[in-house]
Amino acid sequence: MQQLGQQQSDKCIGKICKVLSPTDFSHVLGLVSNSLSAAESSPNVRAQLVHLATMLLRDHPQSTCLHGYWGRDGDVSRRHSEVHVLDFIAQHCSDRPTALRPLDIGGIWSLLCKFLAPSDVHDAHSSIETFHKIIAITSSIIRLRRDLVTPTLPHLGMVLRRLLLTTRACRPSLGAKQTNLVMDTQPRWINKAQPLGPQEGKALARVLETLNTKTTVRTHSSLIEVQKAESLAKPFSKHAAYVLKAYIEAMNDPLCALPLEMRKGLYPGLFALCSTMNDHSRDAMMVSGLDAGGKATMKSLWKEYERQRYVGKG
Repeated sequence: MQQLGQQQSDKCIGKICKVLSPTDFSHVLGLVSNSLSAAESSPNVRAQLVHLATMLLRDHPQSTCLHGYWGRDGDVSRRHSEVHVLDFIAQHCSDRPTALRPLDIGGIWSLLCKFLAPSDVHDAHSSIETFHKIIAITSSIIRLRRDLVTPTLPHLGMVLRRLLLTTRACRPSLGAKQTNLVMDTQPRWINKAQPLGPQEGKALARVLETLNTKTTVRTHSSLIEVQKAESLAKPFSKHAAYVLKAYIEAMNDPLCALPLEMRKGLYPGLFALCSTMNDHSRDAMMVSGLDAGGKATMKSLWKEYERQRYVGKG
């Protein structure tokens, strides 16, 4: 009965939102955002406010932009509400990609970077769900709105680089001080005792592979226009080395471990990055971007890439 009442309430709010003027809608969003930022808000109240915010943004009036809300710090740093926020964005990007605008994409990349930013404080348990929500958002935007991603490729590169760095684990023999040095470079939602596993590596690899997948853009105009399917491989080639370097740094960090199963899970995605790089980019990276250990790791990775390339296995 309570769930039915919630659904009826949500439906009513949705109808009201769609007829609000942009000014009134912006004012309501501001009130909700300020309430979320209030330190005295209880967890239950914040959860309800996050739900209300998702309703407002899902049923926003035409000619309004979501960037104004997604760009706010709000309460996303708090564990109980961050997954709700990410879940809404993931659903919106997947179900309503035609509603996304250029400013929205910038706001989304900024928000994801905040979730992936290093922290000196960490949750008691790792939030694997947070990782997969970030993966889902990134994947949907790459697949469905290539036109909006292309102007923001440096931001996409930053997100992918930070995602790769989250796959690191602390070596088991480290002392407290050395462990803290590693964990200070990890997001708050990763706990030292619960590093990400091979399944997360595979999920990240699938996102990297989508860079080479040819897709058509999902916009209102695309419904009536015939489009040529294209991929992000060529435009992203200039940024691939920057992302790939994160893996090389993780492999050569004496305080970190990248287990064999994790590496195997990442390989298809790493090979996809290699395939976007031309010989000039690879050679430039080898000459000026890597130390001796990095060059050895890069040579080993490229050897594996070439091997699977000719064998046909990735």
